[in-house]
Amino acid sequence: MTTLIVLDDDSIFHQIIDYAHANTGLYNHIHHYYKAEQLLDYLHTHQNDNDKLPDVIFVDINLPIVDGWTFLSDYDKLVNGFNKKIAIYVVTTSVRKEDKVKADSYPFVEEFLIKPVPIDKLKAIAQKAKES
Repeated sequence: MTTLIVLDDDSIFHQIIDYAHANTGLYNHIHHYYKAEQLLDYLHTHQNDNDKLPDVIFVDINLPIVDGWTFLSDYDKLVNGFNKKIAIYVVTTSVRKEDKVKADSYPFVEEFLIKPVPIDKLKAIAQKAKES
């Protein structure tokens, strides 16, 4: 069973993910978060419960209040407490080389993806999660 969490303040991106899922059955469960602090609280609360931890998280870096960079830094403090590997993908509209370099500096970030993400890429990510 694979679970995706989408952390993005753009409701259109959430709808695109839901649409892609509805047409392909990419994941067993998809959860949507618009605020990084809420997702961090969830992960902290369930860090010892693998059934409640996602397999994949899509993180937008341009979030209000607590941005994606802060999320990644705070996640970095939590990640060693997980008994399960969670694949993190930075999914953003940013084309800045500095952002890609910064995202790549986190060892748990699988890939830096620029929106819009092609459906074939979404399928490949879901397939990789299912095989892990």
